[in-house]
Amino acid sequence: MQPISAYSEAVFHKHSFKELLLNVERVIRKHYQLSKNEDYIHRKNKVAKRALNVFMDQFNPDFRNDPIEVLKSDAFEDQLELYFSETVGHLDIELRYIYRGILRFINDEVVVLHGTKHWVKDDFGFDQNADATTRFKLCIDNIYTLYEKGYKKYKDAKKYKLVATAVNSYCKAEYLNANFLRKAYGGYRPLPLFTDIDEKPDFFNKKKYSPYAIIRALEKISLAPEGYLTSVIHPILVSDIPKRTKSKFPRKPNFDFSLITERLKSEIYLYAKYKTDIFTDKKRNESWKVRPSKKKARANILTSTCVTHLTVLYENKYIPSLGVFNGNLMTLIRYAVESKKITDPNDITLFNLIKPSLIQSLINSAIIEGKPIVQTYVRLITTFSCMWKPESCFFSEHRTELGLDLSEEELLKMAEEYYPLFDSLRQTTQSLETLSPNSTKIKNKFITDLTDPSEYVRKALSKAKHVLAAHDGYRSEFKDTEKSEYPTAVLSRNITIISCLLELPLRARNWSDMRLGYMPDGECIYKNQNGLYEVHIPKHCFKNFDQKIIPENFVHVFSKSTSAVIADYLDKDRESFKGSEDSPYFMVSTRSPYLTVRSLSRVIDEFFKMYGDQTIKKGGIRIHFFRDIVTTSFLKQFPGAYAHAGRLLLDSEETMKQNYGHLQPKDALLLWQAHNENKMLEGA
Repeated sequence: MQPISAYSEAVFHKHSFKELLLNVERVIRKHYQLSKNEDYIHRKNKVAKRALNVFMDQFNPDFRNDPIEVLKSDAFEDQLELYFSETVGHLDIELRYIYRGILRFINDEVVVLHGTKHWVKDDFGFDQNADATTRFKLCIDNIYTLYEKGYKKYKDAKKYKLVATAVNSYCKAEYLNANFLRKAYGGYRPLPLFTDIDEKPDFFNKKKYSPYAIIRALEKISLAPEGYLTSVIHPILVSDIPKRTKSKFPRKPNFDFSLITERLKSEIYLYAKYKTDIFTDKKRNESWKVRPSKKKARANILTSTCVTHLTVLYENKYIPSLGVFNGNLMTLIRYAVESKKITDPNDITLFNLIKPSLIQSLINSAIIEGKPIVQTYVRLITTFSCMWKPESCFFSEHRTELGLDLSEEELLKMAEEYYPLFDSLRQTTQSLETLSPNSTKIKNKFITDLTDPSEYVRKALSKAKHVLAAHDGYRSEFKDTEKSEYPTAVLSRNITIISCLLELPLRARNWSDMRLGYMPDGECIYKNQNGLYEVHIPKHCFKNFDQKIIPENFVHVFSKSTSAVIADYLDKDRESFKGSEDSPYFMVSTRSPYLTVRSLSRVIDEFFKMYGDQTIKKGGIRIHFFRDIVTTSFLKQFPGAYAHAGRLLLDSEETMKQNYGHLQPKDALLLWQAHNENKMLEGA
């Protein structure tokens, strides 16, 4: 391949310099491996590299000429003496003699090998057994190494910009940008799709595919062997690009926050205080759990300007149930306004909204529209019915603050009327309850229908670990690198998450809140005296903390294999994330000192898009689906053991029977068939 510009000519010369260094190291090792120890050889190579760098800076700046030709030239001896005399001001005499000696050694013993069979070509470590993702990243790394000016290592942002500039220069079009490379190189998303069509850069804006010219350019200017990328990353037809699955029911527009009046804000605030007041007996009415927040809020319910602020009662606290309450409340408000049940925003109050007649009308409209009656509706009824419980009616207890004109007796009479209606509505809705066709359980039933659904996860983990091993093999060549490269760290973290979930399928918030080191009052992970990692979670940290199955202090010791995965992530990879040194959390990200619940789900979804068997998986796999996978695998291994499955998920036996298992008649028949055949063989 010929240089494509004056600048790229210097790039080729830099490649030649890398080959020279490679051969210098090889010859030095050959000369001294029998007489000197490894430390001496290492020091000798460092001196040789330093001497060559200083010499090239002086006589071949910016690699204008081929370094090999510079050393072969007749002017070399004169340049060497000039170099020796001009360094007198900043190098001591001993070091100057060492540099001059090593440069003569290189000229006499190394350069003479150039062009012979003894000269080692630098192939940049292009692993011919690597998968497509690893090859893609190796090409980017090598372009960066070639085109980087000087010896300074840039941060990732500049690295991606530099590579994008080189590719665009080759393509003579602005096809590539740094953000595209950052996402593709990140290690937590599949490679983009490429199509071989001749269009201008603007054509590809907001498209799900990119021009195949990018792949050809990456292969060429990284000096990769011919076909290194193009043989594993093939262009696809535009008609073959998968379309995004659209819901049968289109997404609704964003909620109109102007419907949340100042009066309604004060009522939500009052109810949140009521549900979290520790001095009020809530056994009959349940209280909301208040948890520490990872970040300080900028506003609260009373000063809110968006939906997110409505979940904040205290600036440094987090109330999960308040978010659920607000979500259900906005569902009611949206329906009441759209159906013209309420026309004046000033009439949008808790008292006017939370009535069995309005909720019944909401559910009935969903049935008429052909929408599935999902569990969300049952939870909505449960959320609001307790406000009308006669023994602890919120409206009668706070009628003055709510500005109600009704007496306490009148409100209690309404409670005695409404509460049974709520109960009846809940039972009817439960009888109609079904799964949405877009539910993960429906889309991924082929996973839970497997003989062992957990095997699907293990195969994905195995594939990811092979990719990580390739990364480790690549980075092990760089002895001086103590930290992992970022993509390797991301993959290591994601493997750790999946491995932990497969063994201990906790809810997302428990993993998001998990801290390093023992903490008696929160979720934590630490190494025990036997060298294994264990998790400690106090009772109050569980979503269903009121269930008897939850111990006061839950402790789980991970297996040796999972502990080894955790150790690799913590010892080698976690520190590669920005800000990880100051973060107390187990799982960290590049943009935050912790992984949020949403980020955690996204990471898992992207992991299975990249490493899962796509012929089986149809929908996204989020963290909660792990509870399905683990429980179904357990129940297929131990049929009918719902109580034990409940202990596995730290949930009730009833919940196991209602939501998990997915067992079918064929599962029982296959077990009986196997038992029957074994007995017949014994008889034979």
